Amino acid sequence: MKTVTGLRKKNSFVSLAFLAALTLLSWPGLDLTAPAAQEPDVFEAKKFQVTNYYQAAGTIRPWQEPVLSAQVQARVKEVLVAPGDMVEAGDLLIRLDQDEFKSRLEQARLDLEGAQASIQRIRREIDQAGALLEETGPQFERMKRLHGQDVATRQELDQAASKYFQARAGHEQALMALQEAAYSRDALQEKISELQVVLDYTRIQAPARAQVVRKMVDAGDLAAPDKPLLKLQTRHLLRLEAHVPERLISRVSLGDVFDIRVDALDKKISGRAAEIDPAAQADSRSFLVKLGIEAGPDLYPGMFARMLIPVETEEMLMVPESAVRMIGQLATVQVVENQQKQTRHVRLGRTVNQRVEVLSGLSAGEKVKLQHLSP
Repeated sequence: MKTVTGLRKKNSFVSLAFLAALTLLSWPGLDLTAPAAQEPDVFEAKKFQVTNYYQAAGTIRPWQEPVLSAQVQARVKEVLVAPGDMVEAGDLLIRLDQDEFKSRLEQARLDLEGAQASIQRIRREIDQAGALLEETGPQFERMKRLHGQDVATRQELDQAASKYFQARAGHEQALMALQEAAYSRDALQEKISELQVVLDYTRIQAPARAQVVRKMVDAGDLAAPDKPLLKLQTRHLLRLEAHVPERLISRVSLGDVFDIRVDALDKKISGRAAEIDPAAQADSRSFLVKLGIEAGPDLYPGMFARMLIPVETEEMLMVPESAVRMIGQLATVQVVENQQKQTRHVRLGRTVNQRVEVLSGLSAGEKVKLQHLSP
């Protein structure tokens, strides 16, 4: 009976040791970016290469924040959106009063009809004056020949000349009137085109996909070219604006990808350097760096975030967090040696990816018991 019990205990210990050995082999020694895998029952304290980061504080902002204003002066007839609304390119946001512009457009169209009628009338006058000129011209030339031959009198020559010059003057006046009427017609056509554009300006539309941030007018207010109506933001296109000290700007290049820590969400995201100011800000001796980030439902413009810039690596003696037990302000671990457990006080440092740095009280190679597994 004792032999059976001893064999069971021995087999249990061998199985446990074998499981621990397999898990230790699978421990991601240098990979501190992924969450720790399931820890073994016993863990061997070891040193890991840990990257230190400089945390450049910044703010999440939209890529664009257009402020819409009217192109014409008119009363606001209707505001169709409210703060928080998502709009697509071309969506109607504000409608201005069109009555005055419609009236002016109608009058311009009537004037254009009148100008076109005048042009038709003047063209008929030109045709008549041209026919008269063709008739009086040859008569005047014939009278000049006859007068030179003393066949026609001076009075007959003067009468022919008078009819000819009157016909020519009438023809020239008709041509000038046609030119002026054409200028008037062209000006009216241009005016009509401008008024049609003005009518389009009374419809304030979204320039691109965006979110309404602020509404500055209500129905009945007077809209003017220098008065903002709506503020939008590209909610789906965000960036992090971070201030990088001048001593570290050489570590940042366009296209580089950096981790970003969002404190409010307790999560990391990534961003790609898209813009770097070419000059440092004199007051802070830092460069403004803009990183494009992927928008998410929990990310909002104005949030505080940190750009993590790799600076250096160092070795740390680390154990899983689950190996540490806190008793008040004291940290302890259970050291396993020769199948015996001994409680030992340790001094802890930083926590990185579910592992904690041990500053003193433990040496590399010593094995510690994990607290989350029952003995």
